[in-house]
Amino acid sequence: MKKILFLFFIVFFWSLNNVKSQKCECKINGKLSDYVYQNQGLPGYCLMFFDKSPTFYLCKDCTPKNQVPLSFPQNQDIKTYMEWLDVNKKNKINAKEAIFIYEGLKQWEKAKKMLGFQTTASGLGYKIIEQGNGKKPEKGKNVKVHYKGILEDGTVFDSSYDRGQPFEFPLGMGRVIKGWEEGIPLFNVGGKGILRIPPELGYGNAGAGNIIPPNATLIFEVEIISAE
Repeated sequence: MKKILFLFFIVFFWSLNNVKSQKCECKINGKLSDYVYQNQGLPGYCLMFFDKSPTFYLCKDCTPKNQVPLSFPQNQDIKTYMEWLDVNKKNKINAKEAIFIYEGLKQWEKAKKMLGFQTTASGLGYKIIEQGNGKKPEKGKNVKVHYKGILEDGTVFDSSYDRGQPFEFPLGMGRVIKGWEEGIPLFNVGGKGILRIPPELGYGNAGAGNIIPPNATLIFEVEIISAE
């Protein structure tokens, strides 16, 4: 019951007050964070996140003396988060701050996927997560790719991982969207990365059925299995 009430409180409170911003100019050791979360439910507060850092910061009233370093929960389910709060009792996190942090962590999970992208002339964004030891796929090769397709709001619309079988297609033959034709050869076989595909390289104005809306930017987490 405690977990259910906590979840209800989150949904109710932030449905009224959820406004995110990047206006906070707080710094840690003189450095601006990679992502800032704010919410009008707690004016003067912000969460500061740094890419690939094991620590994030709760900033109260935007003053250095009130910057509280925190380690990340192992995951974001309610049970784990409640246990994380218990471990962090020494930081005297109150109920509103707990909800603020919970929502901020969810937004950071979305935001960090958009950091560190390189952009090609066509507008395709790509980020290499693991380099891979194989060669880059070439036109005409039969490529096997594991992938997860995600909308900008975080909705997963397709996943080869869920099916337990990589997707296979001939590269350069028009069998996939333009963003894939251009993006997959940017990674080495054995490599992992993320593609950010603008609408003109994806499904454009039409979208795709009831799954992908018109003019959608698509995020694909990809893993190049082979190219033969």
